[in-house]
Amino acid sequence: MALGGAQQYYGVTPDLTVMAKGFGGGFPVAAVGGKKEIMQLVADGTVSMAGTYSGNGIAVSAANATLDFLMTPSIYQGLFDKSERLMRGISERLESAGFHIKVVGIGPLFQVWFAESPIRNYRDAVNYARKDLFRMWWEEMMERGVLFHPDAFENLFVSFAHNETDVESTLKAVDVAVPALRRRMR
Repeated sequence: MALGGAQQYYGVTPDLTVMAKGFGGGFPVAAVGGKKEIMQLVADGTVSMAGTYSGNGIAVSAANATLDFLMTPSIYQGLFDKSERLMRGISERLESAGFHIKVVGIGPLFQVWFAESPIRNYRDAVNYARKDLFRMWWEEMMERGVLFHPDAFENLFVSFAHNETDVESTLKAVDVAVPALRRRMR
């Protein structure tokens, strides 16, 4: 969502922050940081902090390389733009085919909900989302070479590895999957 994660995106300053493989490009790495009075407890030995990869040079190098990449100017705006095109394209195609659909998310983190009611939280999803339709949607997309998570309650992610060709090929797969999905519903 941002170089500083959701806390930067939403303008929140937490007491304690824990980051993991996302800032290491998927490499097994983690970090914890926080307010001085909390971190002082680690520094003075009051609280023990240890981990399998603590101080591991390869893990730290992976994190440094990833952070260098993530500091590329406008990189997050490009990710949000690409994600918005994908969300909008999926939504428009399914809605125009008559599906009650809610594509909900922020930037590269979203989900496709087959529901007539708004999905604002987990309770709404449990009460209103059609998991049976999502399963058929997932199967039709997978048949066309697009792999979403098979569980309707897991988010979909667009990453920096995805490019415009991926967005376009996904939307072309939606174009073919929608009529197949309609036929399955009869």
